Amino acid sequence: MQDRVLKIEVEGYFGNHKHLGKDLWELKFNDGRRIYYVIIPDSNVLFLLGGNKNGQSKDIRRARNIFSKAQKT
Repeated sequence: MQDRVLKIEVEGYFGNHKHLGKDLWELKFNDGRRIYYVIIPDSNVLFLLGGNKNGQSKDIRRARNIFSKAQKT
């Protein structure tokens, strides 16, 4: 996973990822792991939550909630 994050940081290459609507994105790994994130202006990425495919729906809701609360502060 560290190599993947480094590629994002250095090359801006996310690999297998998916837009989930509004500002939320999902970074997908072959073993079922997921990282939910948002892209903030000025090319910043904020990782919100990690999970796996089994709890994906719940994790997406939690990630949206985390980002929504962060925007209010």
